[in-house]
Amino acid sequence: MPFRFGSVGGSFSTRSYRTSRGLEIASLNATIKVSRFATLNLVGSKTWGAVADTALQLLVIVPLGRRTSATAGVRTHGDGQSATATLQRNLPVGTGVGYRLAGEVGEVNRLDGEVALQTGFGTYTVEGSATDQGGGVRVSASGSIGMIDGSVFAARQLTQSFAAVRVGAFPDVGVYADNQLVGHTGRNGLMIVPNLRMFDDNPIRIETDDLPMTAQLATDKQSVRPPRRAGVHVDFAVADNRDAMLTVVLADGSPLPKGLRVVTGGGEKTISAPGGEIYLASLRAKNTVTVQLEKALCSFVVTLPAGGAPQPRLGPFTCVLKPA
Repeated sequence: MPFRFGSVGGSFSTRSYRTSRGLEIASLNATIKVSRFATLNLVGSKTWGAVADTALQLLVIVPLGRRTSATAGVRTHGDGQSATATLQRNLPVGTGVGYRLAGEVGEVNRLDGEVALQTGFGTYTVEGSATDQGGGVRVSASGSIGMIDGSVFAARQLTQSFAAVRVGAFPDVGVYADNQLVGHTGRNGLMIVPNLRMFDDNPIRIETDDLPMTAQLATDKQSVRPPRRAGVHVDFAVADNRDAMLTVVLADGSPLPKGLRVVTGGGEKTISAPGGEIYLASLRAKNTVTVQLEKALCSFVVTLPAGGAPQPRLGPFTCVLKPA
């Protein structure tokens, strides 16, 4: 039952057995917000019948951030008492580190610790525990290897629906699901987004600031509805078009006249400028450029240099007449 300061709840249950006495269990719990920075949780229970016991637990929970919290409490039942304390930081939705440190004194003296690293390819955990009777350490790793649309990928453990997000061939592009950063694309431009809701709209977007200025895309947001425990492909078609200033001459070495119509193999159209200069804004790695002369056509091939230098000046290119 909710109240302005928190909530209160209770229950009563009975258990019957054929060969032994039954049990009656009553419990009461209350959650009280004592300040903006702390919450008090009180749980009490009473058992009658085959087992007679009274237990009481008091916990103070203090949030220390979006993913971090601290808990301290005491517990008593029968003839035993104990005190506990926990510091915990949950793993993020995307890549990052989480940890948990917990201690208990009283009936059992115990110290537990756990550190987890989550990457785009898996989750790796180291756990340790020490008690009065001894201790131990456990190391574990989990992940997945799969195939979608003929492409093999490595990802975190996939127990629910997922999406294979491709952003051209651009690496290190942030990918968000439900507006939370999940991770960044790998060297091949691929990112696996796990834990999607099946048969429901899942908004996925990419971080356009991570793309080069020369990249062109139709949209940075898509929504998918994957089937149960299956993958879907999400393709953000990104073209890495670059601009350049070209210097062009005719076969006799004279500058290309101004005012001529110019068309690239990609469909971009423009007009030649004085001095044989042509500005093109959407060049690919390799381009065929055709010029409409007075009575004929000529063409030349532009291969962009490696690197992303803005608006390089290239040439001179010789515009060769096309056969009639």
